[in-house]
Amino acid sequence: MKEMILGVIGCGRIGQMHVENLIKCFPNVRIRLVCDTAPDLEWALKWKIPITDNLDQLLDCKEIEAVLIAAPSTYHIDLIKRVAAVGKHIFCEKPLAFDLDSIQEAVEAVETAGIKFQVGFNRRFDNDYKSIRDRVAAGVVGKPYVVKITNRGPVHPGLDFITNSGGMFMDKAVHDFDMAQYVTGQKVVEVFTHAGCLSNPEFAETGDVDTIMTSLRLSDGTLCNTDCARVTNYGYDQRLEIFGEKGMIKTRNIGETNITMNVPGVGLVADNPKWGFAERYFDAFVEQMKAFIAYLSNDDMKSPVDGYAAKSAVAVAVAARKSFQEKRSVKVSEVL
Repeated sequence: MKEMILGVIGCGRIGQMHVENLIKCFPNVRIRLVCDTAPDLEWALKWKIPITDNLDQLLDCKEIEAVLIAAPSTYHIDLIKRVAAVGKHIFCEKPLAFDLDSIQEAVEAVETAGIKFQVGFNRRFDNDYKSIRDRVAAGVVGKPYVVKITNRGPVHPGLDFITNSGGMFMDKAVHDFDMAQYVTGQKVVEVFTHAGCLSNPEFAETGDVDTIMTSLRLSDGTLCNTDCARVTNYGYDQRLEIFGEKGMIKTRNIGETNITMNVPGVGLVADNPKWGFAERYFDAFVEQMKAFIAYLSNDDMKSPVDGYAAKSAVAVAVAARKSFQEKRSVKVSEVL
């Protein structure tokens, strides 16, 4: 297989994870250069990767065919425009931006440049979620009536992360809004949200929340409820259920093992969910990158997650946040 040469912008936790996965799982991929405003030299030395704080050095490198953008979300649009302008293909983490006009600018920049573009909604590549989507599409549960999505993290992120993340609607709940549309093949048309700072009052000082409950109405009438929380203290709680005319299908949490025990006087005992997103979705992150490499290698292949899909999920997030702020039901068409 032809060697694929990539560059990476951003070597924080998500950037480092992508680089390490590529090195370990993709022998035909070579990381030519990593760029970060505060380069982690010790990490780069460990993985034997050239690293720089000069973005032009990466953009001017003719060897690099495609760029992974894993910088903080506030920089995504500018970086997409700059990478597109030099004709390199792009994989960019979500969210592309926190407002729809900026996302549209990015989509237009990509289309004008004629490059390939994929957005990092990794949960679409989780085997369980993909299997549910395929079975729903095949009519296994008939017409869906109710979708339930649980998305709870293990511990609070730091306030420094919160202030640069776009807030919980954009950083975390956006995954749920994308998943509701992905597994059903429908669009969200209306939302109603309750939210608050229930586990960490300090988040209110940043204008953010830590717990969100959103009711969604989809384009075919399916009802969906999403339950999103920053902290559990017991692991990364990730569940999905679809109830329809022919039955019900759901995913369970993935623990450190699949062992359960019946203990006298205690009851049924099982492992807690895996602790963090990197552990829970390790395979999904690898599959996502596999899809990107395949996309780069096949001119007849459509983007696994294009800019319009990313814009659609953010539109729901904007509507959900508006619903919370205005304490009313909001149609997604209001924010488009």
